[in-house]
Amino acid sequence: MAIGKYEMRGVTGLLLVVNLVLYLIIIGLASWCFNQVIDQLSSNHFGGNTATLFMLGYALLGGVIGVSSVIAGFIHNRSWSRDSLGIATSTALISFAVTAIAFGHVQKQVRTCFFTVAMAAPPGWPRLLSCST
Repeated sequence: MAIGKYEMRGVTGLLLVVNLVLYLIIIGLASWCFNQVIDQLSSNHFGGNTATLFMLGYALLGGVIGVSSVIAGFIHNRSWSRDSLGIATSTALISFAVTAIAFGHVQKQVRTCFFTVAMAAPPGWPRLLSCST
């Protein structure tokens, strides 16, 4: 049985709603964390990693571009033409690239934090996985 364009519109609409919710969660968490970092920097006792600011910047940028790609996806889902497909695809690829950069910084921060704490623990002490050392 062939899948027509009207059956695919429902599936893509559902996936776009899920994508929009996930990007809004990313924007909310990144902006809240960015606010916490700014508050800690103003009180001169920031104990985080230097990759945190870059990670939060890329996460916010990726979230905003992701929301714009979802909007372009909704426009494409409504019109379903070749003209709107190019716009939706290009913004989705840019959004994916910036989000991948943000997740790369997260991975770097977690790995750096783990090795910093593991190396700082004296022999025989439990190696805790917290970055507040």
